[in-house]
Amino acid sequence: MRKITHRYEGLEYNNCNSFKLNFKDAFSLKYLYKLLHEWLLDAKYAPAEDSEFGEVYYLQRENPKSGKQVTVRWRVRKDPGDPSKLFRYDLDIDINVLGLKEVEVPYKNKKIAMDMGEVEIECRGNLIVDPDSKWEKNKWLKPFKSFFVYKMLKTRYDNHRNEVYNDVNALQNMLKNYFKIPATGKEVPFSEFWEKRYPE
Repeated sequence: MRKITHRYEGLEYNNCNSFKLNFKDAFSLKYLYKLLHEWLLDAKYAPAEDSEFGEVYYLQRENPKSGKQVTVRWRVRKDPGDPSKLFRYDLDIDINVLGLKEVEVPYKNKKIAMDMGEVEIECRGNLIVDPDSKWEKNKWLKPFKSFFVYKMLKTRYDNHRNEVYNDVNALQNMLKNYFKIPATGKEVPFSEFWEKRYPE
């Protein structure tokens, strides 16, 4: 029997920020999917090639009474370009949609096709230390890894933690703008593309 291991087994990771957002009303799942995908591309968490995009799980179930259930898991990463190659940013995004049904919604004196249901989006931002395990696998470097990262490179380490923290906040604010949920904390301005919930 194959042993089940955590995907970060043997790696040092630090959770920098996380959020869970819940929304129940009319929205466009197709547009939301595209919105998140494009945001990750712009933020350099995803490659331009869709075949390399970090979608690790997709499930869709249909029930004529209760509606569709959709579950999506994305595991995306970003190389911050640090010269030491000691850091990597990871975002874990889980999207769960329940009771999804097609409806017509009045908008600008016409009716448009939308989705009605409940969507929950959860995101965790992790800072990975020594992602390629070069220090961990080297018997000469391993004893000095903690000292080097948390003492010698403390300012750089803290800056990377802040970057992941800010990226997660920016994603949360973008989603709140889309769903028209009041944002808390520092507002992040977005163009109209990120704000509209209804398709034109």
